[in-house]
Parts: sequence; structure tokens; C-alpha cells
Amino acid sequence: MRKNDAVFTSHAHTVKRSKNDLPMRLSKESSSVVQDDDEDEKDGSRKFRRLRLFGYELPAEADRMALLILLYIIQGVPIGLTFGSIPFLLSSKASYTQIGVFSLASYPYSLKLFWSPIVDAVYLPGFGRRKTWIVPIQILSGLLLLYLSTVMEDHLSGSEVDVWMLACLFFGLILLTATQDIAVDGWAITMLSEANQGFAGTCQTIGLNIGYFMSFTIFLAFHSADFCNKFLRSTETASEEGVLTLAGYLQFWGIMYLGITVLLAVFKHERPTSQKDAKQSVSSVYRKILSIIRLAPVKQLMILLLVYKVGFVANDSVTALKLIEKGFKKEYMGVFVLIEFPFQILFAVVTGRWSAGDRPLDPWLYAFAGRLAVCVAGPLLVYIYPGGDVSWTMYLAALCVNLLSSFTSTVMFVCLGGFFARISDQSIGGTYLTLLNTISNFGGTWPRFFVLWLVDALSQSQCYPSTAASSSASSQALDLDQVIYDCSSPTNRASCLKSGGRCEKFSDGYYVVCAVGVCVGALLLWGYLWKAVKWIQSHPPHKWTIANDPTRQSRFVVVQLDDDHDQQKSLSKAAEEREQDRLSRQSVLET
Repeated sequence: MRKNDAVFTSHAHTVKRSKNDLPMRLSKESSSVVQDDDEDEKDGSRKFRRLRLFGYELPAEADRMALLILLYIIQGVPIGLTFGSIPFLLSSKASYTQIGVFSLASYPYSLKLFWSPIVDAVYLPGFGRRKTWIVPIQILSGLLLLYLSTVMEDHLSGSEVDVWMLACLFFGLILLTATQDIAVDGWAITMLSEANQGFAGTCQTIGLNIGYFMSFTIFLAFHSADFCNKFLRSTETASEEGVLTLAGYLQFWGIMYLGITVLLAVFKHERPTSQKDAKQSVSSVYRKILSIIRLAPVKQLMILLLVYKVGFVANDSVTALKLIEKGFKKEYMGVFVLIEFPFQILFAVVTGRWSAGDRPLDPWLYAFAGRLAVCVAGPLLVYIYPGGDVSWTMYLAALCVNLLSSFTSTVMFVCLGGFFARISDQSIGGTYLTLLNTISNFGGTWPRFFVLWLVDALSQSQCYPSTAASSSASSQALDLDQVIYDCSSPTNRASCLKSGGRCEKFSDGYYVVCAVGVCVGALLLWGYLWKAVKWIQSHPPHKWTIANDPTRQSRFVVVQLDDDHDQQKSLSKAAEEREQDRLSRQSVLET
């Protein structure tokens, strides 16, 4: 055996590790692999059941990846409604500040860390550590979706929308979804081997994108009467409603939730909990979280996750709403998002290979710079769009901007997901991933309300009499101008137009907020993020775990014990040789 190598055995696996290996090469060097339910082990090697599709052999663990994608699709459905469709439906009746109030419904994703230790520590061993939470949570989510299908149309049909009531209802839905996310993230760590853990982020990206796409793009397209009349109906069958109603969509997914959950509970079996993963007390998991937060690389990573999205929030939250406000039809936007969707899946697969390398966050840095470029192109597109019908040139420009935005955001998301899966401590896998994902989500959530409020606060609109009105109508509009002078809110804007006036905006805070965001993002990239990412990736795996962690420290401890044993053996052999030499000399002298 070479001097720089150490051979050690852990959990019936034998792995050779060179001390000169790169610090992040986890997929080849890690030996503490957690066995899942339908894996076989023979002579220290893992064998995976390979599936065949249309005569082609799928990669190892393809069935597990498919299950993870399905579970993440279920997550993406309520996320697409809460983050996408409902704000779009509210945009014609609510101000940006009110939409900011509704965005509070997304906060459970940023607060789930507080109850994630309970999800990790409390479970029924006979039923499964993750299924204990996934099954009842998805049943409750399905029932809540069925309830929402009976009340949502009434909430959105009136001229005034009770935004706080909607925020409370969807807060409950996202609370359940966030809890399911904790359990699924923890299951992803043990379901996939460490050689394939780089694809955990890919599964998450594909699943969430499909669910989000169905609840946002497809739903808005088929909910739009203009889209359905233009692309799906003849002139004789034109209608004032789309082919898909919000109530019908919610009811469909409520039933799907219940059906998928029953199949999961009956046919998918988790492995029995090993002694290494024995049930821990909730307090011990909270103590582990505090210990993890105190680790130097974790502190630096948390700071990075909290600040890096500040430059993107204005463009991500407001640009699409601004285009619609200027007359860009929702159905046109739905068409080019349909075009964009297969590219999102392709981007996720390609990025999964990039993030499987030795330095998974390097592509993240380049994607950050590209996303800043999108934050410049988005407001520029809004500014040059004249309003009304969309020309082919403008349509292609909007499509290119969206494809670039999708590509950069997907690269960043997958790279972070793969990196999180690699460094997570398996003894509290769900909680560790939840800690990192929570901080990342909160980094995009906390600025959103303030950005939307600033866009409203820095925007000013005036209601003026219509120049095309008759003399009597002009005098009526003049009276209107004296009564309603600020038409920034949707209600005042509608009243102004209904009474014959015109609402003109002479100050738009959107451009100011976007410009400030891009400047802040550029300063962060060149002044902080570049150095921080390089420093974070320089830490070996054991630096991301607490000192008494048995799942990762064991392999390093065994290496050290082997080295100590070899050294002690060499010393003993040298002592024996010296003793034999002394006895030989003594024998010669006596002779």
C-alpha cells in the first residue's frame, strides 16, 4: 500500500481514499451510504435494479428519481398557484402593495426550519420515517384544495378582493406544502446513492418546474377566454370564459393528491430504520441545528443565501405584471412559456451534469452574472414595448429574455440543490437540507414585499380629462379630475377610465427599483460572492458536519485509526528489531 493512501471499511463497503484528493469529490470517495428499501447488498457492493423503457436500459435508480420527480410535481402545483396564477388574477383588481400582502402566503417556505426537527425526529418506525409525514400532509393538502375549489370563484368575482382572507387560505396550503418538502428532501438523501446525489437537485428542478408550469402557464392559458377563442375554438363557439375554471382546476388536483397519496402509502415501502438512523429526540435535533449553524462554512453560506437574490427580486416579481399592464396579452405570454418549458427540462438535465463535478458552484457564479444581464433586459423590454398588439419582433425579444432568465435561474437552482445534497449530514438529512433551503427561500422572500411597496410608493399617476370627450363629457371629466387626482391604484384607475378620463403615469418606480437592484447585484458579485464561493468550496466534507456526527466522521476517524495503527505497528517492529540486535550483540560479547 502506498504511503499516501489509506484503506478503510465502513458499513460493509471498502473504499480507497487518497489524501491528495480534491475536497469536494464526494461521489467517488464517500462510503457511508444509506441503504434504501429495495436495494441489495452482496460482498460489500451495491446493486441497483435497472429498468428498461422501449428496449433501452435506464440509468441506475431511475425508478427512484421518477418517484422524487412525482413528489416534487405535487409540491409545484400549489407553489405555481400561490407564486404565479393568483397574483396574475389579482393584478387587475389589486395594487402592487396588495399583491405584496398576498405574497406573505409564501412565508412558510421561509420559516419551515422551525418545525423541520419535529419532522426529522418524530415518526412511526413501522410505517416509514418519511411516509409518516408525507401521507397525512398530502391528504390534508388534497382536502384543502377541494375546499378552495368551492370558495375561490366567489372571492375573486367581486370588484373588491379580500386579499387578507386569500393570503390566510393559501398560507395554510403552503404551510402543508413546506412540511411535505421537508420530508421529501430528507427522503431524497437516503433514496439515492451518494454517486447519484448530484441528481437530487435535478429531480427537484424538473418536478417543481412541471408542477409550477401546470399551475401557472397551462392554467392561465386555458383559463383565458381570449386564448381559448383564438387557438381552441371556432368563431361560432366563442365564449366569454376559458375552458378551464379555477374551481375545476383546484378540484382536479385535490382528487389527484388523494389518489397519489393512497398509491404511495400502499405500494411504496421504506426500509426499516437502521440503528445509525435511530429515532432522535426533538431537542437533540435542535441542538444539532445550532451546532451546524456555528460551523464557519455554514455561516458564510447562510450569509450568501440571504443576500444574493436582492438584485433579482424587482425583475422577477414585477416585469411580467408591467408587460400585462401595458397591454401584453396573457395568452401570448402563455404561448411562449409553453415554448420555454421543454428548454427548462433540458437546462435542468444539463446543469445536473455540471453540478456533479468537483466544483459545483462555479457554474452558479457564471449564471449569476447572466441573470443580472436579464435584470437589465427585462426593464428595457418593458420600456420599448409600445402597448397594444404584439409584433413578431417584440414577441421574439420577449421570448429570448424569458429563455435566458429560465436558463440562468435553473442553473443556479440546480447547482445549489446538488451542493446542498452533497454537504448535508445524513443523520438529520431532512433538517439539514431544510435549513439551507429555508435560508435560500427567505433570501428571495424578505425583499419582495418591500420591493413591491417601493414600486407603488415611487410611482405617481394623474387622472386627466379626456381630450376626445365632448364639451359636456369634458366638464364631467374636469369635475372628476378635481375629485380623483391620483389613479395609481387599480380601483381609482378603473373609476377614472369609466368616467371618461385618462390615467397618465408620469413617474414609474419600477425602473428605479430595477436599476438599484442591478447595481446592488453587481457590487455583490464582484465585491463578495466571487471570493465567498471559492472559499466555501475549499472546505472538505467533514467541515460541514458537527464533531460527533457518526455518519461522516466515522470514515475519517477510521482512516486516522488505520494510520495510527500502522504507525504503532511500525514502532513496535522497530523496537523488536532493536531488542533482537541488542541480544545479538550481548551474545557475541559473552562468546
